[in-house]
Parts: sequence; C-alpha cells; structure tokens
Amino acid sequence: MFQIDENDSVNTVFLIGMPGVGKSKIGKGLAKALGLDFIDSDKYIEKQEGLLVEEIFNIKGAAYFRDLETHFLNQTKLEGVLVSCGGGMPIYNQNLRFMKSKGLVVALYRSLEELKYNVKASKKVRPMFAGLDEFELEKTLQKLLNERTLVYQQAHVNVIL
Repeated sequence: MFQIDENDSVNTVFLIGMPGVGKSKIGKGLAKALGLDFIDSDKYIEKQEGLLVEEIFNIKGAAYFRDLETHFLNQTKLEGVLVSCGGGMPIYNQNLRFMKSKGLVVALYRSLEELKYNVKASKKVRPMFAGLDEFELEKTLQKLLNERTLVYQQAHVNVIL
C-alpha cells in the first residue's frame, strides 16, 4: 500500500485509465498544482519516432508500440514529473508494476457514456477507434473496460470522475 502523509513527498505521478478519461487534460493542471513537469507518453513517443501513434500502429503494429511504451518507462528520467500514460501502457510488459515502484499511480475512471462522448469529441486520433460507428465504439470501449479495469484497480489511488 502506498501512503502519503506529511513526511512523504511524491515526485513522480502516473495517470492511467481508459482513452477519453481525461488523463492529459487533468494531468496538465495537476502537474502544475504539484510543481511537476508534465509528460504525455503518447506525444513523447510520437516525437521520438517521428510518427503519430496511429501511424506507428498502422506501419509497425501494436506490439511494436507497446514495446516503445516500455522503453519510454525504462529510458526516460521519471523524477519530478507527472506522466499521462497511454491507456494500454499499464496493461503490457509488467509496466504497471514498474510504475508502482517508481511513483504514485493514479487511475481515473468515467462512465462508459462519458468515455464514448469524449472519444468522439476528441481531435486526437485513436487507432483502435478509427472508423467505428457509435454502436461499434461503445462495444469496443466496453470490451476494453472489461479487459483493463482489473489492472487499473491495482493503482495506488482510484478516482471516479
């Protein structure tokens, strides 16, 4: 169990959760309030690869992208930062265990309806939702929720928005 009291100081925070939950938007404000630098893992990987996440998925595949996420965790200086993690990052390659050993992991949750609305309204291209109609989007989000929730619940802190 991770405890924070007046003697503890957190210098690394990882925000995890479903696509559309608001990790990046919330993370920017929270990082500022905590005096931490902000890193969006997807944007960081895009910059390193010179490709958008969607292009990485399409050209090199999901497994390659998941390896990039693990490489990001292992090779990036993760001190004094708040990291908005891609939705799948904690699911693969023992990444959640690594994150929990390096800082405070906070899982964010929203209702399926809110997730669906946010994903549809977002300008961010999300490869797994590209070209889906509303019914398919809801079905895909529900499937991801079912697959990922047990992992997300292992975070130090769980926050329902």
